[in-house]
Amino acid sequence: MSKKKRIAELLKKYKHAWVFSYILLYVPWFLYLESQVTENYYVIHSWIDEKIPFVEYFIVPYLLWFVFIAVVFLYFSLRMWTDFTNLRS
Repeated sequence: MSKKKRIAELLKKYKHAWVFSYILLYVPWFLYLESQVTENYYVIHSWIDEKIPFVEYFIVPYLLWFVFIAVVFLYFSLRMWTDFTNLRS
């Protein structure tokens, strides 16, 4: 089976997958804005932030949380379309 046919079949099967193309626009735009806004911004910080200790062991679970959310969205979008639409709203 050629690559074009395979891609066409996948697009027919997962018509809703275009929703994930949003990330292709969002991430570069976010990175651009983050690098451009260097003045006239607000630092959101309070006194209680100074009291919270930094524990380096929590970095891994914190980052895994983002992976978990992405995997769940991908799983629901591919396996359970009706549940995915409920999850988005």
